[in-house]
Amino acid sequence: MIDKHEQMKQVRDDIVSCKACGLCATRTLPVIGRGNHDARILFVGEAPGENEDKQGIPFIGKAGIMLDKLLAKAKIDMKDIYICNVIKCRPPENRDPDDNEKLSCLRFLTRQIEIIKPDVIVCLGKHAATTVFLLFGITDKAISMSTMHGKMYEPDINFKNMAMLVGDISSASLKICVVYHPAALLYNGALIQETEKDFENIKKYL
Repeated sequence: MIDKHEQMKQVRDDIVSCKACGLCATRTLPVIGRGNHDARILFVGEAPGENEDKQGIPFIGKAGIMLDKLLAKAKIDMKDIYICNVIKCRPPENRDPDDNEKLSCLRFLTRQIEIIKPDVIVCLGKHAATTVFLLFGITDKAISMSTMHGKMYEPDINFKNMAMLVGDISSASLKICVVYHPAALLYNGALIQETEKDFENIKKYL
């Protein structure tokens, strides 16, 4: 049986060679992810920014510094988590990815989730939440950030039943949490305190 590290290497190789959308022509480096392949908590953002594009590592710019502060405040260690994005290549000028780009890249996020088998997926911002909710059949739950943040969601009952049917216990018991994107905290400091509380609640799942 192929171990998780080999599986993730295959995902990386497939992302590097992917030409399913036009972002492959404008990126500098694809941004696969970083962290523990056995992580209990998976953080998912929307798309890489300029710094991430240059180095091929997610969340290393100003938003990444803010995320590191939130993790440190909640005493969540990097060895316990994995961080990636829905979109693996930076959209030009940091524009929002279009639907085709999201759908083209979704298979890679799906594979990362299947390999890691986290207990909790933490969606960083509404865009990431909307995509992750789509994967687990709960698009009706994607409302406003003020409503979604800090709450724990579960996959749709039909998804859970199908997962149980094929013996995928991890997917059936998965929890999904939404928090404000770290970049939002840089522009609105009033969100920091409640986001710190949300991270404290996430810590309970370690």
